[in-house]
Amino acid sequence: MDFKNILTAFFLFSVMVLNALTNEEIFRKALKKYENNDTVHYAEFTQSNFWRELDAEKVSKGELIYSDKGVVINYFEPDRQMLRYNDENITVTDYNEKTVLRMDNDGSVDFRPAEIISKIADNFSSAENKKNFTSFILKVKEDSDLIAAECDIDEKFSIIRIEYTDIDSNRVEFKFTEKRMNKKKLEDKYKVEVPFDFKVIQQ
Repeated sequence: MDFKNILTAFFLFSVMVLNALTNEEIFRKALKKYENNDTVHYAEFTQSNFWRELDAEKVSKGELIYSDKGVVINYFEPDRQMLRYNDENITVTDYNEKTVLRMDNDGSVDFRPAEIISKIADNFSSAENKKNFTSFILKVKEDSDLIAAECDIDEKFSIIRIEYTDIDSNRVEFKFTEKRMNKKKLEDKYKVEVPFDFKVIQQ
């Protein structure tokens, strides 16, 4: 069996496994996947923000790295920024403005896919199985200021898309592409020193 046939067989097997599971199992397995804090997760992402009142949209691209050491978000487009945080502190480095903003983490900031879902929804209300993923309409929490939310989970139980809309019809969408990376390179991304000519702002 050549390499192409092996990939095809693996894909078909993944689809069969996914179809054998209930939507509830798929949803829970995806959230469970990210509970292992010993694992360093890496994903490239696209973030789209749409503001209805302004009729404006901003699309940002970057990379997301997280583990028990904290979270690092590198924005590459359109502005070069880095956001790093753990349970106690948040640091935002703006390479265009040459500033570093440091503040306490009150728990309101979280870019980890499973945590985004946990914050905005208790469960899902419906699901649709598609070719390579399952799309879920999330059941938004009653005390939330959101009116709608949804997510997509692929055959590897990776969260590949999250979208939510608030009461003012402003919308945010994240698309994630998980990739494997050398663990040493990922660990190095946590070791970021502040450039000497940057202004540090403490809040």
